[in-house]
Amino acid sequence: MKAMWKNLWSGLVLSSFLFVFGISVCAQEPDNTRTSMGVSSFEELKQVVEGAGGSIVVTLGNDIVMEEPIIIQDGQDITIVDDGTARTISGVPDAKRMFEIKEGGKLTLKTSIPGQDELLIMDGENFTHYHSQDTGQMITCNGQLVMEGGTLQNNYCNDSWTGTIVIAGKNADFNMKGGVVKENVYAQQFGGIVRVSAGAAFVMEGGYIMDNDTCPEGQINNAAVFVEAKGNSRFQMSGGEIRGNHGYYGGVFLGESAYPDFTSLAVMKMDGGKITENTAQAYGGGVAVIGPASFTMEDGEITNNKAWTGGGIATYDLYYSAGGSGVYDIDRWKQFFPAEFIMNGGKIDGNMAIGNGVNDGGCGGGIYVGSDSVVLHAGYITNNTANRQGGGVYVGAVPYRLYMYDTLITENTATILGGGLWFCPTGDAQNTVTNGGAVFGNEAKAESGLKTEAAGDDFVAVPQENKNHFVTLADRMLGGGEVSWYKDGGSYTTTLEWNNVLGLPDDSARYDAHDPGERITEIKNNKEGIALKSVVSEEAAQLARKEAQLFVTGNMAPRGGGVGSNGAVIIGIPQDEWNLDIYKEWADGIPEEQKKEVTVRLKIGEYTLDTVTLNQENGWKASFTQLPNPDSLSEGMIITAIEEGDEYLVEYTDVSRDEKNKRMALTIKNRVKPSGNLIVSKTVAGADKDRAFPFTVTLSDTTIAGAYGDMEFIEGIARFTLKHSESKTASGLPAGISYTVEEEESKEYLVTKTGDAGVIPDGDTAYASFENQEIPKEESSDEGGKKKKNDREKVSPQTQDDSSTYGLLAAMVLSVGIGSAILYARKKA
Repeated sequence: MKAMWKNLWSGLVLSSFLFVFGISVCAQEPDNTRTSMGVSSFEELKQVVEGAGGSIVVTLGNDIVMEEPIIIQDGQDITIVDDGTARTISGVPDAKRMFEIKEGGKLTLKTSIPGQDELLIMDGENFTHYHSQDTGQMITCNGQLVMEGGTLQNNYCNDSWTGTIVIAGKNADFNMKGGVVKENVYAQQFGGIVRVSAGAAFVMEGGYIMDNDTCPEGQINNAAVFVEAKGNSRFQMSGGEIRGNHGYYGGVFLGESAYPDFTSLAVMKMDGGKITENTAQAYGGGVAVIGPASFTMEDGEITNNKAWTGGGIATYDLYYSAGGSGVYDIDRWKQFFPAEFIMNGGKIDGNMAIGNGVNDGGCGGGIYVGSDSVVLHAGYITNNTANRQGGGVYVGAVPYRLYMYDTLITENTATILGGGLWFCPTGDAQNTVTNGGAVFGNEAKAESGLKTEAAGDDFVAVPQENKNHFVTLADRMLGGGEVSWYKDGGSYTTTLEWNNVLGLPDDSARYDAHDPGERITEIKNNKEGIALKSVVSEEAAQLARKEAQLFVTGNMAPRGGGVGSNGAVIIGIPQDEWNLDIYKEWADGIPEEQKKEVTVRLKIGEYTLDTVTLNQENGWKASFTQLPNPDSLSEGMIITAIEEGDEYLVEYTDVSRDEKNKRMALTIKNRVKPSGNLIVSKTVAGADKDRAFPFTVTLSDTTIAGAYGDMEFIEGIARFTLKHSESKTASGLPAGISYTVEEEESKEYLVTKTGDAGVIPDGDTAYASFENQEIPKEESSDEGGKKKKNDREKVSPQTQDDSSTYGLLAAMVLSVGIGSAILYARKKA
């Protein structure tokens, strides 16, 4: 028996071992698709690569010192990886490049442990360029370069049109999935640490390009990532970080600044990743979009960058510097040099424009607009700072136009003029209601903290003699809520000769909520100059937040905390305002004296907004004007209206639409509410007829309040007293509601009641009757409550002492135990 159990146990152990480990062993089929080779010297590396006919993984078993470039030929697919120990690839003095990838070839750099980029170091100290355009000092790629891991560092390059890594050619691409490119220097122009040219593509999914310098001694026209327009080169960023770099431009440059070919366009798309903490000596701390270039931002972050102009992003179309002004129409010019930026999402936060005035220095903390092709649809432009104008966004000059949609501009600050928006005398402003802007809750306050030394919490347009630029501000804002504009200080008038064209606060009184002055409406084509405060209801503000897609908040500048402009800003879609016409009808049979004035409130979605009044004088009709196109609102946001009060039964038609004339219509029909009465009466039999008895009437409709006949209701409850033969009538109660009537309980009376609960009848009266009959008092007995002699005492039977009971129980248990033990002993014998 013991042998059988031993064999069974051994079989179970063996089966478990095979089950756990055998499956995984069988699943790991050998990878026969790639050859793996180990090398320990440059000669071995060169020999292995030159002899590779297809895919091969080369494992470095030692540090490698490059004597000449390793060339990856067409058809070769080479992967270089460390052996688990940190390895370095470096070069002999004056070495010429590290790797060169021909068209059709592929090189992958990775580490044996993902994320440990220090395991494979590519040190560029000894590599020297040999003055050939579109070649890289460390890597030249005309085929495919993939970087999954490793660190490329310590290179110094000083030749124009080159870089540390150069990707060139229409069939060339660099896919960066991981790794680090850091602490390299590019000391020339028209290049950078990574240069993308001649139609090549750079895709960044991960990794870091960080702490590089492309402007160590004032060199111009360079950036950490330099994407030239030639050949329609392109850059797509969906992950990773471009961080802590310094250059003439900052993190990324797109386009051509000097030698365009009039046919090419550099294109960048960003839908993830971060461009952060970079510094530009000139334009675009994060991204510079210059001339023939287009940048679309779907997602990702551009944060905490600095530049002389355009801390986060700068666009410039070369219109003035390349001779376009006065020669070409701007619409023609931008076909070749759009300097386009489209923002559909993402975050531009914490950037700074730090210049002091030259070349718009200090303008555009988040975005500087120096082109006519900037459109902002959605995303967050927050917490940016400009030393001069436009904390969030700045438009540099005429004829540039900035287009913004579904925009919330709030909680921005200016220390001189225009907490929300500020416009130079050459600036044009238009804020519409359809897909337009909501501007409120901004502040203009001097650095001293005094509001009297600033002007225009929400809006300022600086006046100027013979000014020919205009301001149009709708009386409604994004979503359709009403905005009330009030004067909020003012700005001195400027002249073209006077150097203060930017404007200074005058001595006008600031807005006072307790004494706001007259509301300013119909601001259309105003060219006089104004400083304004916007006042909105909480419901209108919440509606605007619900509809907003683009958020300009928390930004700061002396002028134009949120937005500043020397050109034009158009927010929303002009000439797309709708009206909602409200008509009142009365049901037949209602006498004229019962047709009272009614108030109708605009309702969009679940948000209740401003009101109009319908009465005899206006023919029982009125309109809500300047409403958004109903199709522009988000799902479920229906434009309609509701009548206030509950005096009438109200019927609403569907809202009709006249597309041609941009009008909606709603008819509200009133009927007199069906009503009834309630009479509560009291009678008393055989007792005090002058005693007052308390009553409470409770209605099912708790909104009923006020006097209804003899009864005063508070939240559907009325309290009163009645004496014999008295009654109270509640007249005009809504028919169909239920009621209960309760009399305060009295032990002295027997109460008989009828109709104490029921429903108010339509056009009739409900009756609740209460009759009280006094209860006769009983005579007291002679014994006075003493116990009768024949009453017997109820005595509980005595039981024996509890300790005796417990002792008996213990003896019984002991007897059972002894008996069981004896029986067991006999069976064993």
